[in-house]
Amino acid sequence: AAVRVTVLLLLLFVLLPPLAAFALLFAVVAGGLFRPADPTVRSAMVGKPVPQFALDAIVPGKPGFASADLGRGEPRLVNVFASWCVPCIAEAPQLLALRRNGVAIDGVAVRDGAPALKRFLQRNGDPFARIGDDRNSAVQ
Repeated sequence: AAVRVTVLLLLLFVLLPPLAAFALLFAVVAGGLFRPADPTVRSAMVGKPVPQFALDAIVPGKPGFASADLGRGEPRLVNVFASWCVPCIAEAPQLLALRRNGVAIDGVAVRDGAPALKRFLQRNGDPFARIGDDRNSAVQ
């Protein structure tokens, strides 16, 4: 009888709590996998005016970019990118396709240098009407 009590206590206090914790963790993770994602983008900037900025040109022959370029009554896509950014390479074909379809695109180059950015644009294409040099990530 003492052996049965010992085994029962061992099961209750040693093996059951970790097993219950694992089952609870599994249920929480599994529940998160099957819940539909909320596609809504929430931003504190929605409905607010664009902050004032003026960025110098970084690519020779292409103008810089300023907040004043956005107030002309036409929609524009502003892409924040860098030559060292791997996802930026992946999105380059989509930006080029948008440009071919008439979408006006301006760029903000973050923490980049002119030689590296020039090579990036030569390799991946240049959909930008303007590119501003955000060397210190102030606009980003």
